[in-house]
Amino acid sequence: MKRLLALADQARPAPFAVFLLLLLALRDWQNLLRPMFYAEDGLVWYEQAYTQGWASLANQEGGYLNTVQRLVAMATQPLPLAWAPLLFNLAAYAMMAGVALLLVSPRLDAAWPQRGARRLFAVLFVLMPAAHETAGILTNMHWYLAPFAFLVLASAAPANPSQRLLDAAVLLLSGLSGPFCVFLLPFALHQWLHRRDGVHALRLGLTAAAAVTQLLCLYTVGGGRAVGPLGATPSLFFQIIALIPLHAEMGARVTQLFAATEIWRIPGVGIAIGVLALAAGGAGWRLGTPLLRHFLLFSMLMLAGALYKPLIDLELEQWPIMAFQPPAGGRYYLFPMIAWSGVLFAMAARGGPALKRCAVDLLAVTCLIAIPLDLTLRQRGNDYEAFQAAARAFDAAAPGSRGEFPVRPAFLRHLVLVKK
Repeated sequence: MKRLLALADQARPAPFAVFLLLLLALRDWQNLLRPMFYAEDGLVWYEQAYTQGWASLANQEGGYLNTVQRLVAMATQPLPLAWAPLLFNLAAYAMMAGVALLLVSPRLDAAWPQRGARRLFAVLFVLMPAAHETAGILTNMHWYLAPFAFLVLASAAPANPSQRLLDAAVLLLSGLSGPFCVFLLPFALHQWLHRRDGVHALRLGLTAAAAVTQLLCLYTVGGGRAVGPLGATPSLFFQIIALIPLHAEMGARVTQLFAATEIWRIPGVGIAIGVLALAAGGAGWRLGTPLLRHFLLFSMLMLAGALYKPLIDLELEQWPIMAFQPPAGGRYYLFPMIAWSGVLFAMAARGGPALKRCAVDLLAVTCLIAIPLDLTLRQRGNDYEAFQAAARAFDAAAPGSRGEFPVRPAFLRHLVLVKK
């Protein structure tokens, strides 16, 4: 571990940034070489942008605004339909790249002084296992905008106009593209109370304005968020918590297989792993930097909100699906998994010999088992050729022509458009 930290610390910034971008492209190359619309990419964002134009920006999905997805969809309208899925995926990857590059930039030196650890953490973030529902997908792009906004709130004051513009854009786009700004508001307030300067006042103001807007959408304009029955029990809670380290250490593929066994049906197994995960989180809180503590709190608030109103299946009970059918609800584990990795880094840096050894071993398991196995678990675009053929025909068709286009996953209905 010490050798890796030394190598990461000594790496030159520009080549290391290129290395991160290459890893990001390689984690799921089919998103770039065989791109297709994923679910709402085509069935909501593109379809509504095509039929409604700029008015689609006011539409809500899941009870809140989705501004960044709709802006990307609008930006593709002058271009051929065949290009749109690739541009959607590139926008999603750009957001992940922004998080990783800000994480290793000098603007985080004060919040996390250990540069080598930050760089290794950025590598782990880029290759995060069990993130196939979110990584490189425009529909879930806001799940990466939220940690981007968190890092902006934690970063040093912008040094030039371009950094000021970036900070404001990230906070606004994140705030108007999901409910996460509500959970970021306490952190923004803490940062302002600690610094009391104009930069942090502006950050607090942007976050608060976005939070008020989204809350109004959730509880007035949108009439609340529709969800299915919860089916919540204490044992299911611990099993859901247990899936955080299981996803991080074993990846989506092995966790899915393990959850299908009779062992996972024994309540004591999930409870024991869940209790250990919470104990590790407590150790991370004690040993971690203020940055980690704030992110742990943000992750806990976000997970609490997700468990209160998850959106997985409107007919079945939500908690049993999450507990026994992973990767269902996989997006809800993203922030806790990032926090889990941060906990292991804190334990490896500041824990006693036993904690340090355990943390290093778990990080090694993630790198040697979870990540390699998940790199082979891809959302395959089996209908890529069919989509491209239909899109090219539609682009050349006369006004009034009807087109049908497959999306992934394959069991979803086709995107249907009428040529303008």
